[in-house]
Amino acid sequence: MMKVSKKGKSVYADAGFWFEKDESIHMSFKGVPGFHVAINADPKKPNGHPTLFRRLAKLLSDAGAKAPKSN
Repeated sequence: MMKVSKKGKSVYADAGFWFEKDESIHMSFKGVPGFHVAINADPKKPNGHPTLFRRLAKLLSDAGAKAPKSN
C-alpha cells in the first residue's frame, strides 16, 4: 500500500529487496503491480547503478539477509 506524504511531495511504499544468483539485487513494491527491477553493480549494464547496488547490498547484509560479498 502506498501513502502520499502530507505535503504531497513524497510517496511511501513497502519495498522488498533480494539478492539473486546472477549477482543482481531485485526490488519490488507491495501493491504496485508490474514494478520489479533488477539492479547490478556494473555501470555498463542497462540496470547498472553501482552506488544504489552498494547501498542495497549493505541494507541486505545489515538485516542478515543473503547479500553480495563486500568489495
